[in-house]
Amino acid sequence: MILEDHKIKFPVLLSLLLLSISAAAQTMPSMEDQIASTILAAPEELRTGAAVLGYGADDKMTELRKGANELICLADDPKDNRYSVSCYHKDLEP
Repeated sequence: MILEDHKIKFPVLLSLLLLSISAAAQTMPSMEDQIASTILAAPEELRTGAAVLGYGADDKMTELRKGANELICLADDPKDNRYSVSCYHKDLEP
């Protein structure tokens, strides 16, 4: 009987542990951290003036920094388990 109880409890505990790890991994980075990590995708000479689009506290895409040149950089989506940042010319904006 004791062994059967452990069989039931272990999957539940494992699920709770995985959920807590997943939630911790999805913590929203600060605006400053998003900008700093995102502009690394840009050529050095364009980083200072690049616009940065990232994620606000509401998890929605927002402009984190206005741009002073032709480059727009897109921050990593913290809800995605892959890391991806990119930069592109402002003429590619819809």
